[in-house]
Amino acid sequence: MNTWIFEEYLSLPVVLYNMYRANIKNTEGISRKKIQFGKDVYQYALVFKPLKMAQPKNNTVFFIHGGGWAAGSATGFAFVGSFFARLGFNVILGGYRHAPKYKHPAQLEDIYESLAAGIKSLKEQGAAVDRVIVAGQSAGAHLAGLLVLDEENAKKHGIDPGVFTAMILISGPMDFSSCNAKQIRLGLHGLLRGSEARIEADPIRMVREHAKKPVLCIHGGRDSIVDIKNSINFYNRMKGGFEEVSRLIIAKDKHHIDLLRMFMRNTDETKALTDFMYKIDKNVIK
Repeated sequence: MNTWIFEEYLSLPVVLYNMYRANIKNTEGISRKKIQFGKDVYQYALVFKPLKMAQPKNNTVFFIHGGGWAAGSATGFAFVGSFFARLGFNVILGGYRHAPKYKHPAQLEDIYESLAAGIKSLKEQGAAVDRVIVAGQSAGAHLAGLLVLDEENAKKHGIDPGVFTAMILISGPMDFSSCNAKQIRLGLHGLLRGSEARIEADPIRMVREHAKKPVLCIHGGRDSIVDIKNSINFYNRMKGGFEEVSRLIIAKDKHHIDLLRMFMRNTDETKALTDFMYKIDKNVIK
């Protein structure tokens, strides 16, 4: 494990540089719009729309960025929006206020606002948004899980949970009982206020039979920040009824952040991701 931590820190500058490069690449053929929905600098959504689509996709992608709930931004992950748009999907990237200044559920509340603002923008552009694939990386995967599984809370915020067709969760802290590494424990300490919040914000505790969706969990086998048990346990709880389409991918040689390379170059994880998305979109599984 100590070797994995060392490898993780060595990979970080390279991945961040690649993210920067990916964000300034040519995005010809893709429109991008920023929608501010709150006063905080991170309270905005980015909406990506492919300008030429021979056959519009049935689903919109809603992606939530990572950063330990305390860092990152939708703009920093714009390359992910471009990736999905190149596949022909309309895309919404959700931004949210940062911990520890803002505690849970502030981040989730902003995710509801991000999604609603993005849907409104796409509809104004003539797009149909009645099916949504929810995706997230790291802390964003955690928020994606809460968004989809807490159906009553979604309704209170004007979101119809029936629009969610599938989840894509990358390196997500989905089971707090398996969040034992120092870095993720510090992140949760900054996010949560008290033991009650820890229970209500734990995605695996939210899984109910009627709320289950097809899920793709991708996790690095050498992840030193979020233990792979998070994805394994959550996948096993979620897969019931969708075994033919749901998948758990353990990328044995990958760590935590370097899995983001799947959005920048063709990897085995890229293929697994695109295959899952096309299968969901083609079959319109709900």
